Amino acid sequence: MNTGNEGNKDSKAIDNDKSLIRLNINDINNIELILSRGAFHYDRFELKGDELRYIPSENKALSNHPEYMEESVVMLEDSVVLGIINKLIDSNVFEFDSVYPAVETDSAGGMMEFTCNSSLEVKLKIYDKTVQIKCHDYQKGCPAVLTDLEEELIRLHGRNLIRRVLPG
Repeated sequence: MNTGNEGNKDSKAIDNDKSLIRLNINDINNIELILSRGAFHYDRFELKGDELRYIPSENKALSNHPEYMEESVVMLEDSVVLGIINKLIDSNVFEFDSVYPAVETDSAGGMMEFTCNSSLEVKLKIYDKTVQIKCHDYQKGCPAVLTDLEEELIRLHGRNLIRRVLPG
């Protein structure tokens, strides 16, 4: 009798042509997600299985906010992890561009690229399938599913580690 707890020997997460399909509870331990933030944060959230870890930067720009200076971990329900990952899969995250440059429109309506430090980088690994995406500016040109992911991880972590914006 298969109770669903026998491990993942027969996972259906990756089909024969190496395409990713929706994950189930047996796939949880084969998920790694890293979301890194730029600007003066330079911190990251790591989701491995059902463990969501916040890893602070060694940058002391937020030293007046002690919650940003210490590593912390929360455990998530399997269904929550699957919801996050399946949303990324459903958005075809493995087909995204690897880099989204920051762009602005000039006075003539043309597009100009510029470099910004408010980056957002996401690396997702499911079994042996990996994608890495970098948005030079999390507010300009970054796919909404990635900025939504940042907000969701912050919410689930529960310590209100939102992006702080410095004047200037």
